[in-house]
Amino acid sequence: MTKKKSLVDRITHRLCSLIFKLISRVLCSLGIAKPKVIIYMDGGICSQMHVYLCGEQYRRLGLKVLFDTYWFDKNGKDLDGRFERNLELGEMFPDLPLYTIRGRKGWYYRNFFSVQNRQCLLPVPESIRRTSYLGGFYHLFPTDEYKDMFVSCFGRGAMGAIPLHIPINKNGTNCAVHVRRGDLANRDEQFYKDNPWYKPLSNEYFLNAIKYVSEHYPNVRFYFFSEELDWVEANLCPKISAPYQLMRGNKGYVDLALISECDVVIGSQGSFGKMGARLNGNADFFDPSPESELGFEIKNFSKELF
Repeated sequence: MTKKKSLVDRITHRLCSLIFKLISRVLCSLGIAKPKVIIYMDGGICSQMHVYLCGEQYRRLGLKVLFDTYWFDKNGKDLDGRFERNLELGEMFPDLPLYTIRGRKGWYYRNFFSVQNRQCLLPVPESIRRTSYLGGFYHLFPTDEYKDMFVSCFGRGAMGAIPLHIPINKNGTNCAVHVRRGDLANRDEQFYKDNPWYKPLSNEYFLNAIKYVSEHYPNVRFYFFSEELDWVEANLCPKISAPYQLMRGNKGYVDLALISECDVVIGSQGSFGKMGARLNGNADFFDPSPESELGFEIKNFSKELF
């Protein structure tokens, strides 16, 4: 349990934070120092990519951008503490300018330069007049600028060496199926009530999507990606007549790269399947959609904004 700070400690911390921020603003306004942006990074490979794009907006305007990777040292697990979440962005995209901090320097910025994040919106880059620490989740909305940043940072040519590849399916279709379970599969009812999007998808969603793909694409082979492949093998595979393969034992970023090699992607909660389809740039993506009669909608990111 974290020890609650006394009133004196809280007041002292607040005063120090205000003083450090004021000093930074004065030094930056006088040209003695340049403002920089420090962004908190956590989660799986897709979250890391998302956070990187947040920083890319500032980097393109000439600001120095650092990423605080403290979370991976302290935690590095999913919500249940079962599955690892490693910092893999540099492994997947080795040529990205990725500057990270940790230790005392990270603690200093986290504690004294934090910017309040009430609406999950990034501060306008032009408003950065001093060193600023951005923590929490920030939304990035679909725009041409965002799509351009994504392609330039994460284009297929930017990937490092991937040890495995999806076999070429001549005159056929390779379809990736991402089944998100893990820390979302065993929450209590109140959690699902507050976060309906994270309620586990029904077996019928995956089976209907697989059936649709089998009927509308030639000679389909399915590749399953999940942190609970034993569950997939027991609950989905016995009801599939098409050839399939369970993708076991890979690092998260390797699975994401393999998904990006597929012609069609069936996604679930989260962004793993969607990010793989975006990396492909021309894959058809099946997105969960309760409003749809089929339970999913089909997107192609080469034909629309993200």
